[in-house]
Amino acid sequence: MEKMETLAKRKNNCSKTFAFPKLIYPLQVLANRKQCIIKDINTKMYSYLWDGKPDKIKRDIIIKDYKNGGLKMIDIESTIVGLKSTWVHRIIYNSNSIIVRLYKTHLKQFGENLFFECNMQTKDVDKINIPSTFLKDVLYSWAKATHD
Repeated sequence: MEKMETLAKRKNNCSKTFAFPKLIYPLQVLANRKQCIIKDINTKMYSYLWDGKPDKIKRDIIIKDYKNGGLKMIDIESTIVGLKSTWVHRIIYNSNSIIVRLYKTHLKQFGENLFFECNMQTKDVDKINIPSTFLKDVLYSWAKATHD
C-alpha cells in the first residue's frame, strides 16, 4: 500500500509540475464552463494517476491535504472558478485595458460593477443576456465562489 501511495504521489507531483501549468492559461482566458471539458481533463489526469485503472481513492478524498488522507491532487473545477474569479479584480480596478473596457460596456446596462456587489447565484447568470461567453463564465465563477 505504501509503495502505491508513493507512486501516486510522484505521478501527482509530475502532473502538477508538467501538465497542469500548460492548462492554466487556456483555463483562465477561454470560455470553458462546459462540464465536458472539466470531465475530460479530470478523466485524463486520474487515468494517468492510476495507470488507466479504476480510481483507488475517491476523488473528493484525493484532493485533500496529506494530513487528511489525500494526495493534494488538483481540483480542476475549483481551480477554474478561482482563475476566472481573478478577472473580477481586473474588471473593477483596471480600466485602462481595452478588453476590460469592452466587458464594462457589456455590464453597463446592468449597473457595471453591481454584479460583483450583489448576492447573485449561479442559476441567475444564465438568465442574463450578455453577448460575451467569457464574461458570463467570469460572472458564473464569481457567483459560485462567493455565494454557492
